[in-house]
Amino acid sequence: MTLAARIAHNSIISTITRVLSLAISLVTIGLITRYLEPAGFGNYTTISAFYFLIVALSDFGINQIFTREISRPKANEADILANVLGLRVVSVSITAVFGLLGFFFLPYSDEIKNGISLMFLALFFSSGSQTLNSVFQKRLVMHRLAYRELIGRLIQLLVVFITVKADLGLNGVLSAMIASFFFIFLAVLRLTKEYVPLGIKFDKKYWIFFLKESAPLGIAAFVNFLYFKADAILLSLYRSSHEVGIYGASYKVLESLIYFPSMFMGLIMPVFAYNIFHRPKKFLMLASKTLKAIWLATIPLTVFMFFLSEEAIRIIAGKDFIEASKVLKILSFALGAIFLAQFFNSILITVNHQKTLLKILSVTAGLSVILNLIFIPIYSYMGVAVISTFCQILVTIIAYKISRRWGVGWGEGWRKLPTRSFFISAVGMILILYGLEQIELEQFSASIINGIVSLFGVLSVEILTAGPTENLIMFVNIVIKGVLGFAVYAGLIFLTGGLTIKELSQIIFIRKLRENDKFSLPN
Repeated sequence: MTLAARIAHNSIISTITRVLSLAISLVTIGLITRYLEPAGFGNYTTISAFYFLIVALSDFGINQIFTREISRPKANEADILANVLGLRVVSVSITAVFGLLGFFFLPYSDEIKNGISLMFLALFFSSGSQTLNSVFQKRLVMHRLAYRELIGRLIQLLVVFITVKADLGLNGVLSAMIASFFFIFLAVLRLTKEYVPLGIKFDKKYWIFFLKESAPLGIAAFVNFLYFKADAILLSLYRSSHEVGIYGASYKVLESLIYFPSMFMGLIMPVFAYNIFHRPKKFLMLASKTLKAIWLATIPLTVFMFFLSEEAIRIIAGKDFIEASKVLKILSFALGAIFLAQFFNSILITVNHQKTLLKILSVTAGLSVILNLIFIPIYSYMGVAVISTFCQILVTIIAYKISRRWGVGWGEGWRKLPTRSFFISAVGMILILYGLEQIELEQFSASIINGIVSLFGVLSVEILTAGPTENLIMFVNIVIKGVLGFAVYAGLIFLTGGLTIKELSQIIFIRKLRENDKFSLPN
């Protein structure tokens, strides 16, 4: 299968399964938020933040360097994997022990401390599956994992549903996450055996080499955590669990979307790593097209999140979390910056400028912590949202400028972007969504629902008498705004030349590359 076919196949399957996983996750979050309420969900958010802090520390950049190393021509994949697995066992064990000991000195309730202790069981499962994912990224067969991850989400939803019905409390909700991680780990472990023999090695000399390469990324992962997750921890130290829950609900929506650029760059990165050293012109061409694709997706997602924040929060988390919609509007700008930052960060990693990336993230992370310490006591979660957005935009701008300085070629790639078309399409989309906000769309949506129900008789007389539920009205609002907003955006993109029919066909349909454009991947 050609490179185009593999990327297209992976992208289509991964996108479909991710959309399904996203839907399941949002239902799961809806159950959790309504069950725990803002204060309980604040505790859940604090526990999750500390858990992912330990995950970031134990990773130490190992996974990204592992992907790069096994993607090199003639790499001894089995030997590299065995050493990396041994290294991961050691790194997870050390961070788990010290992390757990350090956490108990913090002034948290017993419920939060017990929850953190429980979540440490999941560390080996999640870390192991993340490491093994690189084997599938290299071969562009991530779609094989996507099905298993979808089942893992269903398992989590099922356990959460049982928890709510049986009133098992916060620990029951956390157990659902552990069950999901455990299933995914077993599934990935079994699939990996089809490609690479499994084993564990403890080659200290190789570990030293590997850690020298991964150390900048490991520190980068930690400082990256500081402005992605540390805000929730700092908020929990200064403000109530209720306020942490409000911020956590909005950030969950953001997290559900930022997977897509990381998934896309995860598929593209092995191709970048191969071409940068063998065919630099091909690399620059692929990178330019990738940048354009990211811009095409970033603009509508950012605009949609801003204008649909209230409907999204009311559907996903419930009316008790309505204040989170204000936070989500601010974070919508962070979403756009995250999409672009993923691209530039991946480029820096590909060309071995991890230390450059580390400097970028260190400066912004330090700034984020300082600003949060100053403004959280005054502005609570609204201050956190503004600071998070500001720092993410700053990272994107600096990464872009440094990419050009290091000769990656983005001056030429940037000039080829149809910026005029992007601007006109974005403005058109903003105007139509703003106009829809000025009319009584809720009444119109309710009329549509009642009309459909009356016409097809799909609901009972009692529901008809009571009228459409609030969630149904919000859902119809999203559909109306989404369809009209996307229609305007897509129409203007084509009319202004931002995207051609030929380019669209290359995205939708699997096209064969010329023989000299093929990129062979191992089975």
